[in-house]
Amino acid sequence: MEVTKYMLPKNIEAHTGWNRLRIALATDLHDRPYETVISAIRDAKPDMIAVAGDLMRGRYHITTEPSEQENALGFLTAAVTVAPTFYSLGNHETFTMYDGSFADMKPIVETGAVLLDDSSVMWNGINIGGLSSPTVHVPIDGIGDDSNLKDREPNLQWLNKFDRLDGFKILLCHQPEYYPKYLKSTSMDIVLSGHAHGGQWRFFGQGIFAPGQGWFPKLTSGIHEERLVISRGLANTAKIPRICNEPELVIVDVVSKR
Repeated sequence: MEVTKYMLPKNIEAHTGWNRLRIALATDLHDRPYETVISAIRDAKPDMIAVAGDLMRGRYHITTEPSEQENALGFLTAAVTVAPTFYSLGNHETFTMYDGSFADMKPIVETGAVLLDDSSVMWNGINIGGLSSPTVHVPIDGIGDDSNLKDREPNLQWLNKFDRLDGFKILLCHQPEYYPKYLKSTSMDIVLSGHAHGGQWRFFGQGIFAPGQGWFPKLTSGIHEERLVISRGLANTAKIPRICNEPELVIVDVVSKR
């Protein structure tokens, strides 16, 4: 696992009084062992931990039961002992059942992490929101195969409401392909994403394929337009191995502009 560090100048001090905010961005663990990740996060001494989706190992057409996700819950339980932890939901967290009811979120809440399911909280003067992937709220018998995910919209009503909030805004949004269509025109100060797994194979810094973006995707890693931060993710769930593409923990230092 690589630890990638970025510095992101923002006008954060004017909104919060902070001159620096350190964020640990963890995505796409997929219920894999987490001890190495937690050790690296602890060493980084972040002010907050952002878990931007696919912490769990859900599969399409099968409801993800949080109580069965031992490593995911273990990660959250350990993370909150390091720093306040905020968790938004990705496309593998298929929590809606056949009858439209929701899986039991109590095991997540009991870890002490803040669950952001199309919702936000105010933390130390910062608005932190989580835009859920659409499949979280679609009954699993209505998902179909994953080829139609690109046609499903996230909760734009909630996004617009969050966008209208005053102050500094950090959005956890698992799928970076949403940025050009839904987020580019918003007032978000920082958007934290994963999902693309770095493009699975990376050659000369270019990912080869990402869901929702196709071949030679543009949004798989790094910082874009000085506010979209993308992690390559912490695990591999595809049958195709990652090549030239180590799993990644991202540390972002948001520093006040001078």
